[in-house]
Amino acid sequence: MDKLHEILRGGAAPERKLHAFALHYLTYFDEKRDLFRILLYEREVTRVQGDRYQTDRYKQLVEGVAGVIREGIEDDAGLVAEIFTGGLARHA
Repeated sequence: MDKLHEILRGGAAPERKLHAFALHYLTYFDEKRDLFRILLYEREVTRVQGDRYQTDRYKQLVEGVAGVIREGIEDDAGLVAEIFTGGLARHA
């Protein structure tokens, strides 16, 4: 997790940060495949719903990624475009 926070706070361009974040995140899961099989099984058995998304660690990662996306919107390179999201939740 420390590496993920380091990537999000780094000085790279927003596109590079998001790429590095995704790559590191997916690599972590791939390297610890057996652990996550156990955790997914446990989650299925106990039917824990939503608790994971309330932890401070999860919220900090979401806020970090949101900050990188904001950087991309504000960046003059135009790699990330701002869109109106007001109606998205109603259609999901």
